[in-house]
Amino acid sequence: DNALAACGLGERIRAEIEGSLFATRSGRELRVTVSMGVAEYESGDTVDSVLKRADMSMFASKKEGRNRVTRNMRGLSRS
Repeated sequence: DNALAACGLGERIRAEIEGSLFATRSGRELRVTVSMGVAEYESGDTVDSVLKRADMSMFASKKEGRNRVTRNMRGLSRS
């Protein structure tokens, strides 16, 4: 399933970012994390509706503790 594959890719990206050091212009090294949301196209969707569900999933990742990938399950959070 496409959303599951997207979550797997997101998880690999998330882990790579978490394990990396980023240098600021002043030379300071930072560790950062990323929260991601995944939504899959459903019949009748518009670009805006898919992006809205992905955005809601990203905010769910942050609410659940950050540094994670959250998938919007089919039929949930549609408006």
